[in-house]
Amino acid sequence: MKISTFSLVLLYFFQSARAILDPVDFLALQSIRRSLHDVPGSNFFSSWDFTGDPCSFAGVYCVSDKVFALNLGETRASSPGLTGKIDTAIGKLSALADLTVSPGRIYGHLPQSISQLKNLKFLGISRNFISGEIPAGLGQLHNLRTIDLSYNQLSGTIPPSIGKLPVLNNLILRHNRLTGSVPSFASAQNLN
Repeated sequence: MKISTFSLVLLYFFQSARAILDPVDFLALQSIRRSLHDVPGSNFFSSWDFTGDPCSFAGVYCVSDKVFALNLGETRASSPGLTGKIDTAIGKLSALADLTVSPGRIYGHLPQSISQLKNLKFLGISRNFISGEIPAGLGQLHNLRTIDLSYNQLSGTIPPSIGKLPVLNNLILRHNRLTGSVPSFASAQNLN
């Protein structure tokens, strides 16, 4: 009887351990939460209670113990969105494949740390107030298929390294303050 009880306890422990978010991802989500806030009329962050499972938070999608997709902000058109700056801790989410920030009042520069997201396939941060230059390091994210940074206040040139992304299908940069020429694209036959 003791062996079966012990086995049940072990089984419970291992099942619980699988559900626990990686500590690096947990801390990154806490930093992101501290840097962003609901605009009055939005309640996106109401489910972000760090005493619970972060994989059950609005906009957080996990595979195993890692954050796989992060959709910040409500998608309904009537939502005023989020405000604040995107924290550099975003680059710590090593399994992140999809980063979407809904329209709102996000301001400041795109953190260079986004360039650490080697699994990123989709980057969508449109209709906010992102300023500064597009990080050249985005051109090192060889899995990127879509970049949508439209309707922001980005300035400078489009980094030539973005033109070398092998599987880029969609590049949407309209309604910014970009200057200079558009780089040639290695994947031009796939580009929309």
